[in-house]
Amino acid sequence: MTDHPPKASAGPQPAVSTRLRHAAASRTSVLLLGQVVAAGAAFGINILAAKVMAPADRGVLALALQLSYMATTAALLGVESPYVARRSGSFPQVARELVSLMRLSVLLPAAGLVTGMALYLTGHIEVAVILVLGSLYAYGNTYVRAVRAAYIASNAAKPFLVTAVVSQIVLLALAALLVLLDIGDPSFWVGAYIIVSLPAVAILLAQARGARPIDQDARAELAVVRRQGLRLLPASFGNTAMLRSDRLLLPALASVSELGLYIVVATAMEIAGWPVKQWVDSSLRRWREQGRALRAGLLVARATVLALALSLVGGGVTYVAVVVFLPEPYRASTMLIPVLGCATTIYAATRVQQGLLVARGQSTQVSIVEISGMLAAVAMYVALIPTWGAMGAAMGSVIGYAVCLAAGAWALHRSPSAMDRSTHSGEATL
Repeated sequence: MTDHPPKASAGPQPAVSTRLRHAAASRTSVLLLGQVVAAGAAFGINILAAKVMAPADRGVLALALQLSYMATTAALLGVESPYVARRSGSFPQVARELVSLMRLSVLLPAAGLVTGMALYLTGHIEVAVILVLGSLYAYGNTYVRAVRAAYIASNAAKPFLVTAVVSQIVLLALAALLVLLDIGDPSFWVGAYIIVSLPAVAILLAQARGARPIDQDARAELAVVRRQGLRLLPASFGNTAMLRSDRLLLPALASVSELGLYIVVATAMEIAGWPVKQWVDSSLRRWREQGRALRAGLLVARATVLALALSLVGGGVTYVAVVVFLPEPYRASTMLIPVLGCATTIYAATRVQQGLLVARGQSTQVSIVEISGMLAAVAMYVALIPTWGAMGAAMGSVIGYAVCLAAGAWALHRSPSAMDRSTHSGEATL
């Protein structure tokens, strides 16, 4: 099923195109600032956690966070990309619209609390605590991601900087405090993540209350966003599964200790792909307007070169950090650095492909591409992890991302640009 974009003229007006380009550049700069701070915090927390945790405990923390990220994806219902591609306005107004779109997110802590109580009553106390805390973090993280989408749609930088920059600095400070107190219990570390996600909840809900009611035209647009989000939901889960199922399968197919070794390097190497993701998200509206003027191959190539360069730098820093700062049991993880660097570079290229497909209104194709990569990755994880452990997960990631890249190239080749389709079909709705 094809999702048609709004009808466009024969080409973007120069003034409009220039304004969109400048706005996209400004958003990219702010998003990159937030991502640089987040990257530094993630790298520091990764090292600090390993400093006071054995690989097994580090694996438990990683598992709790990955489950939280998957729950966040479910709560958002795929609306982030279609929302920022279609909607703009003041921060209070977009906050109100986003809160409306993600009203089911309240089910996350409720479900976690009920399940946690059941586990607690059956004697699984540690698992119950981690589950409840993880569900609370998933709820807060949903709002963190919504504030990011609200910034892209409104250009209101202050709320985003508070939740993306200040909160990350606070998180790093909390991690340092836990190390100073020699606290390696994963529950306390998940609690730190919960604390820094709360400002996003408070900001978005407060701003939403102060906005005017959503009018009929906006409700119609949000209905389109919701439908597109549901079509993108398989892609969101596919992306999450492709990125995160290695963390979920490693404890089951190898051991929690293998996950602990893997996550130390995987978290650091993932950072190299973040700038590309920010650039893609901030450019969706401009790409949607430019249509046939875009050179998809050149955009993908630029992203690949950037991610490769960042992977080389990140890999060197990660190697030094593991060898110099971490206990001996973590040394084996350095063998994963080149493989995961390759995986990150390929993954970054797929983000550009899928951003272009979203801009062309091809949500269903994005889901097909992501699911193809997910199935290949999961199949490789199941085949390789029992024998190769963490290295099997790394190799499975490379193969899964490569399949996603090939499927994305095929989808882009077959997909007309938004301009081409609007000219030939005359469709006016997504």
